[in-house]
Amino acid sequence: MRFIGLIAMLAIVASIAAASANTHSTAAPDVVVAQWSAIAAVPLTAVPSAPNLVALAIVHGAIYDAVNAIAGGHKPYLPQPHASPTASLDAAVATAAHDVLVGILPTPPATLASDYANALAAIPEGAAKAGGIAAGQAAAASMLAARAHDGRFGAFRFTPGSAVGQWRPEPATQIGDPNAWMKDVTPFAIEDPAEFATRGPDALGSEKYARDFNEVKALGRKDGSTRTAAQTDIANFWAVNPPRLWSGIVRTLATQQQLSTVDAARYYALSFMSAADTLIAVWVDKGRWSSWRPATAIHEAANDGNPATTPDPAWQPFLATPPYPDQPSGHTSLATAITVTAKRFFGTDDISFSASNPLLLGGTGTRSFTSLSQARNEVVEARILQGIHFRRADEDGVKVGKEVTKWVNAHLLKATEDDDGHDGHDD
Repeated sequence: MRFIGLIAMLAIVASIAAASANTHSTAAPDVVVAQWSAIAAVPLTAVPSAPNLVALAIVHGAIYDAVNAIAGGHKPYLPQPHASPTASLDAAVATAAHDVLVGILPTPPATLASDYANALAAIPEGAAKAGGIAAGQAAAASMLAARAHDGRFGAFRFTPGSAVGQWRPEPATQIGDPNAWMKDVTPFAIEDPAEFATRGPDALGSEKYARDFNEVKALGRKDGSTRTAAQTDIANFWAVNPPRLWSGIVRTLATQQQLSTVDAARYYALSFMSAADTLIAVWVDKGRWSSWRPATAIHEAANDGNPATTPDPAWQPFLATPPYPDQPSGHTSLATAITVTAKRFFGTDDISFSASNPLLLGGTGTRSFTSLSQARNEVVEARILQGIHFRRADEDGVKVGKEVTKWVNAHLLKATEDDDGHDGHDD
């Protein structure tokens, strides 16, 4: 009888714990994760640079671990101490984000302290608030320790070449990528970025290279282009600050889907960790191939050995050429990581959404899409229309993004009862 009574008591305790966890997962649509993601994006994406996505992954990884320590249900990213299931998720999110930003920003914005104070002031005093703060502090400390020597800010820089097909700054006075150290950053999930390597650019003498060459030469030139007005709009929209634009799209999708705070924390973490690992793999590949950009190729086409290409020393791209190699494209890989993560998380590509680029010269630009892949495919075209990538580099960026994101989503932050490494949504 005592044994039966013990079983009954344990069942009651388990049901109470499950009810507490479910209270979080079925709560009202998230506000706090979106709010702190937006707060983090302001200083972290002030400059349009790929390493910004690493920083956002660090922030959102800590937020996820803090939330998951309270709500449970999924495997942690980093081991976390026990947290009460009744602890405040809002306090946990705010504290994790705040503490990580203080830890990774050389000079945190003056508004960060007041943002954090206002967030805590809105939460009633008591054990729940204290427990949430403790969970956030622990998650942030674990994440900062894990990423303290992860290769950021290293010495690596891309070395300009002089041979046909090799990358060199365009124009020659341009300073090389100051964030080339992205190549040596420790990934969040994938084990070896080189496993996701591309086969490299097309052979200079091939028909495929000539087709790509002549396509970008005609569509991507600054003056006298064959671009239509609609194509120019596309080129302009995707021209400014990809990390800020795509982090905004992540928030838009999470808000539209009315994710709870628990689900939002996991979705944001998967999105930015997938993006970060994708870009790390891309920068490794850029270093491997060190291939020239269209501007250099068009200027020096007389030397490429391809009879179907002709040089134009006066040719200039519609958008200033970035200071790093062509192959593969960073922006198309980023667009792929974000859209494929969303497709796998929500179980469909058919999600309509709008995106705005407030930094677009001449006013706020907004574009609307009927699917996730539509936006990604538009980025592929945009980088050609801007005159800064060959199609092969764009398409290979998509391939890297798909492969890395599939791996990350199949192995990271899985439900505690799911040990098969597969979430059922193939891209």
